[in-house]
Amino acid sequence: MNNTDQSIDKIIDQCRLIFIPDAIEQINAMKNLIDTYYHKKITLEALNIAIYQHAHYIKGIALTIGYQEIHQISEFITDRIKASNNTIDIDTLVTLTTGLADAVSIHRK
Repeated sequence: MNNTDQSIDKIIDQCRLIFIPDAIEQINAMKNLIDTYYHKKITLEALNIAIYQHAHYIKGIALTIGYQEIHQISEFITDRIKASNNTIDIDTLVTLTTGLADAVSIHRK
């Protein structure tokens, strides 16, 4: 491995350390939005849009730093929301968010 490869690996390792807590924060925001929906303070469409935004953020970074499973789950969420025109039901959103949280927690140290 040459110096450039070592430098890139070091940068990716540093990004991974930052990413996991940030992804957990994004997922907690998703869970809070779901709670907000249950308290009838946000519409299902608004919830779908907000979940999409958080999942999209996680998706891009996960791919960049090599967390393939997290990327795939995030991509599945964004694709489902987009295909449904922001109408995925609450039970499905809860299941998808939980699956994403589980995938992120595997990488938690």
